Amino acid sequence: MPRIKPRDLFLDYHLLYTGIEIEEVVEEPIEIVKENLEGRLRDREEYKKSIQVLVLNLFNAYRTDSNMPVGIPSDSTWYSSSPLGYRTTTNSREALIEAGYIKQVRKGVHKNFGSSAIDNKFVQSRVGAYKATSKLVKYFNKLNLYSLKINFDTFPSIRVGNKETGNLEPLRNEEYLRHKNSIKEINLYYDTIHIDLVVTDEELTKIRMQMSSKEARDEWLETEEDVLKDLNFRRK
Repeated sequence: MPRIKPRDLFLDYHLLYTGIEIEEVVEEPIEIVKENLEGRLRDREEYKKSIQVLVLNLFNAYRTDSNMPVGIPSDSTWYSSSPLGYRTTTNSREALIEAGYIKQVRKGVHKNFGSSAIDNKFVQSRVGAYKATSKLVKYFNKLNLYSLKINFDTFPSIRVGNKETGNLEPLRNEEYLRHKNSIKEINLYYDTIHIDLVVTDEELTKIRMQMSSKEARDEWLETEEDVLKDLNFRRK
């Protein structure tokens, strides 16, 4: 039988929230971070952004399934191509745990497999799974679903134009408005569903084995399948 749902949703750092309701849940973890750093919180806005992204991912997972966790990378190399900092995201995640907003449901891989993280693509993708607690779920009821959006400033997208002319603005006629509304409806539909592979858990494990490094595949023969590289189904 094909899988009914994924085991977690991978962290998406492109999410943002356009309302003010999320501010209430951000303040307590920031104060915990400040206390843990002995009051030296110089990059408050960076921490605020990291906490917001983590909360929004948990919100998005919860609306997919109330028991759905979020897969959060625990290796610094993954954050080199992310607008989120490794240190701020790690501290923010621990503050959310300390505040009782999230809990860990599966540990990430913490083994080097005998090679450097740069050479081993699998080690770069090690992922721990975290789930919203009832304390955080209370705040989800206050969040407006349609205020959760993609941040196009950090999202890789196509712009029509070139370096000389800049972006080319569309001709705003009736046909343009019709297509715009149609695309908006399509994007809204895709945003509210989960796209997966129609495979069994066993078939998915085989796919993850093929994606992982040789060291991970060899190690998998003697340990749990969690050492294998995860598929990121969020990249729809």
